[in-house]
Amino acid sequence: KLTVNFGSELGTKTILAGVKNYSVDDLTGRKAIFVYNLEPKTVKGHTSEGMLLAACSEGLEGDPIPVILVPEKDVQEGSLVR
Repeated sequence: KLTVNFGSELGTKTILAGVKNYSVDDLTGRKAIFVYNLEPKTVKGHTSEGMLLAACSEGLEGDPIPVILVPEKDVQEGSLVR
């Protein structure tokens, strides 16, 4: 469960993401690419207001390992992806 700052216009949203290979410290203060205009969805009693985008890499045993997509350069929170 992530609390994400989408800037002053959109505010803070809760995002549920299956990125177990990242710790809280790995994600804190980091910028990533999200989709936030999705219909909120409740999963296991928690509501997600968007989606963290990740590509899947193959692990040593063939298991998919999510790799978070990040902007190439520094961008402002809430910037549009086009």
